[in-house]
Amino acid sequence: MMIVMTPCLTTIFVAIFYITGIATFILTPFYLYAVIVKSRQQMSTYRTFMLVSFPFSALTTMIYVIMVPIYIDKTFHFRFYGIVAPKQEIFSAIVAACLNIIGNINTDLLLIFLINRYYVVSKYVVTPDQVSYKFIYAYVGVTNGIECVSTTVLIARNMLPLTIKEVVYSYESMMFVMTAFYQATRIGGFITIVYLNLKLGVKYASAASSPAVVRLHKMLTKTVIANVISTLVLNRFPVLLVIVVSFSNNMELLNLFTNIMSCLSNSELLMDILITMYFVVPYRRFVVNLFVRKNTVVFVPSFVNTKLL
Repeated sequence: MMIVMTPCLTTIFVAIFYITGIATFILTPFYLYAVIVKSRQQMSTYRTFMLVSFPFSALTTMIYVIMVPIYIDKTFHFRFYGIVAPKQEIFSAIVAACLNIIGNINTDLLLIFLINRYYVVSKYVVTPDQVSYKFIYAYVGVTNGIECVSTTVLIARNMLPLTIKEVVYSYESMMFVMTAFYQATRIGGFITIVYLNLKLGVKYASAASSPAVVRLHKMLTKTVIANVISTLVLNRFPVLLVIVVSFSNNMELLNLFTNIMSCLSNSELLMDILITMYFVVPYRRFVVNLFVRKNTVVFVPSFVNTKLL
């Protein structure tokens, strides 16, 4: 059965974009204040990662909310329903390329943070091989760059000169396979590094200097693992699914899945904020104290006048 983007379905997607975006913008000031002010001294690396990755996530949400890009026709290009709604086809390609590049950068920042965390913690247990870690960082950076360029060329292929366009079309299937391979390596990388961090945590617990350090490590590990699951569910798996669906040549189905992927991607920052504010204890206490009133009991002495008989 053919699935077509009806006006009703389009309205639902637009509403989801706005609701998710507004909720994110409301929570953002509390989130930033908690990360900047309420982070403990031992959480400096984690705080730095959150602050570095935030602009990319925020930019993604802003693009979705301000422009509300919807895939609605067989040309597989955006039609904008937001405050800013350009009509030119080139803007569709620019927005799609920007969202893809930002998503790739954000995903790899999280992956690098996990790898770096494993490297830092493992120094208390074994002597890590610095060359191997540098190679991994270089591999992540180079493959990220190749994927961003490759996907951008695919997105803008219809606007390229004829000679270049013919070359791109001849290698189109291979470029889609490369993109699928990139997504698969990131999913595999997340699963592998999460497993290694959990395994290392057991050894680290026995080698740590104090129970407080162990609790801090467990808290941050749980938070990052929850962030990884959120990233996989809301970003990497949907992107991989869209790539698989693209081989079916069913444009209506592809547009539908692309819009679902966009809605999930738009909610990624909101989910990260909720996860972080819940799992990180200092942040959760800050939020709870905002809404829970502290009742102060005031003792008023009573005086009884008595007459001396």
